[in-house]
Amino acid sequence: MLATESYVSIRNMILTTHAIVGTALTHTYINYFTVFIGALASHYIFDAIPHWHYPIPYIKKHVNDISGEGSLTLHGHFFYEVWRILADIFIGIGLSFYFFGGISWATSVAALGAMLPDILVGFWGFYHWKFLNLHYRFHKWIHAKLYLDDMPIIGIGSQLLIVILFLKLFRVY
Repeated sequence: MLATESYVSIRNMILTTHAIVGTALTHTYINYFTVFIGALASHYIFDAIPHWHYPIPYIKKHVNDISGEGSLTLHGHFFYEVWRILADIFIGIGLSFYFFGGISWATSVAALGAMLPDILVGFWGFYHWKFLNLHYRFHKWIHAKLYLDDMPIIGIGSQLLIVILFLKLFRVY
């Protein structure tokens, strides 16, 4: 059975996938602005493909709390879920450096640009600022409506295949 969305969509495709794909597509660009825009665009393109999301139930529960913004308390579950997200971000950046020529500004800009939309969606869950509202609506509109959350082998496997494909196609040896 496929997972369905309830309330707010706070979901993360594995951010590492976004970082590697965004870096793969843009690592040969010369201008940092085009690196950023290309990597950012890759996020939306790949979010349109059905994929798996790792669970962050504690954060999602409090974001969906109708009592108002900022209802999340600093609790052990919160720190575990934030740790999971931060680990995903740093693994994505680290693997991007590893696969695309070491630490460079272009790699950093690409990896962060490719992950930024999901980070903005996370902030939207707590701060319903106008820009974040607009971004959330666009992100939700472009996002695949078919979730593979209940099929982690297929969902994670498909992301792994995408990473391998992009490394084969775009990695300069």
